[in-house]
Order: sequence, then structure tokens, then C-alpha cells
Amino acid sequence: MKIAISITDTTALVSVDIMVNDEQKIETTFNVLEESVPELSGISNIKKVRLKENGRIIATSLTYKEADIFNGADLLLMQN
Repeated sequence: MKIAISITDTTALVSVDIMVNDEQKIETTFNVLEESVPELSGISNIKKVRLKENGRIIATSLTYKEADIFNGADLLLMQN
């Protein structure tokens, strides 16, 4: 299923809104974004994100479905 999410880098003050398949791994999304969004260079090195809505920390090795990330979620990048 497709979900709409935001990915926010609070350090660089950059946020992108994207549609992804919920069975895709978060790290795969980050690899694609690193190639297509210059402001997010280095994003593929991020191993954890924080869910803005509840502060939960999520490993990028999970799929969106495994991590219970749903439509409208905002993922905050965490520096390793």
C-alpha cells in the first residue's frame, strides 16, 4: 500500500514529502533520496529516525509496515 510521509532534517532545515510503498525498507528510501535530493546528502548513513508524532525511535533497516509507520507520518533524521 502507498503511504504519504514527510522526512525532515532539523539540522539542515530541509523537509521532503514523498509517497512510498509500505513494504519498502526505510533505508532504501534514504538511498534514493540521497541520489535525488542534494540537500539530503549523507542520508543513506542514517541508521535511526524519530517519529515526530510520538517520539518513537525506529531503525531504518525496517520496512514502513514493520515499523508501524502510516500515512501522514513525519520522520525526523537522527545523527548517528
